[in-house]
Amino acid sequence: MVIFLASLIILINRDHISVITGAFVLENCNQFVNRLTYLIHAGQRLVSDLITIRRMHEMIDRKSEVKSGDEIVPIVKSWPKTGDIEFCNFSAFYKKECKPALNSINLIIRSGEKIGIVGRTGSGKSSLAMSLMNFFTISSGKILVDGIDISSISLDRLRSEILIIPQDIALFSDTLRFNLDPNNEYEDKQLIECVNEVRPNFLSKFTDGLDTELTHQGLNLSSGERQLICLVRALLRRKRILILDEATANMDYKTDHFVHSLIEKYFQNTTIITIAHRLDAVMNCDRIIVLSDGNIIESGKPRHLI
Repeated sequence: MVIFLASLIILINRDHISVITGAFVLENCNQFVNRLTYLIHAGQRLVSDLITIRRMHEMIDRKSEVKSGDEIVPIVKSWPKTGDIEFCNFSAFYKKECKPALNSINLIIRSGEKIGIVGRTGSGKSSLAMSLMNFFTISSGKILVDGIDISSISLDRLRSEILIIPQDIALFSDTLRFNLDPNNEYEDKQLIECVNEVRPNFLSKFTDGLDTELTHQGLNLSSGERQLICLVRALLRRKRILILDEATANMDYKTDHFVHSLIEKYFQNTTIITIAHRLDAVMNCDRIIVLSDGNIIESGKPRHLI
């Protein structure tokens, strides 16, 4: 814009400005724009670095979490057996000096129920789902899963029993096998059977099969293929609770439909919590919960809320 305006002024006053003067002005305008662009980018990097430093300080100051195996009450191996979830007057915050992320939440989710959580950015959607994994400081109330207070369960056990498919899939610069089974819990035969169950002949496109090397964040795969890997991970573990955190937000209609059809097919009896901005993403849910500023402001069947 600066160069355009300078060129326009020179053009209008061409009878009074020499070619050399005009070229000099344009060159200085160009240098000004370049330096301004550099300052803007430097400012953006500075803001990003300051946020990173703040998060590092938060991590350093954070109290140690409950260690693996430090359970207050003995938990049976089959827990959770049904996937019933109950928020009992539950309030939580990220930090004490911040306002609560969730306020006096009372919500019952039955085994196998499909719940949609909607609301504007910052309304508490992700906070509600992440509180199931005990990521926040509880200020009041409790969360029960199959009747057991999750605060009495070790974090290792709790988080290993809840599946999550996020918007941004975490993939490693390693083999396809490692990305499907990072803990090396399953045999190749099980991995292949599970992949073929989700999408037959998917592995045939890779010359090295399970030994295929993925690039950083799996960028040599399509968005649908990255989600497929995450779905296979979930299918291998077969837990009773599944969280979809904006899982298909950046997908086209075809890929979105493909992912949801797989979830409907393979997780029919699983308690599913779907977090979304768009109402169309939760229209097939049994119930929709609307959040605002950490409060439940509406709930009901999709046809009653639209």
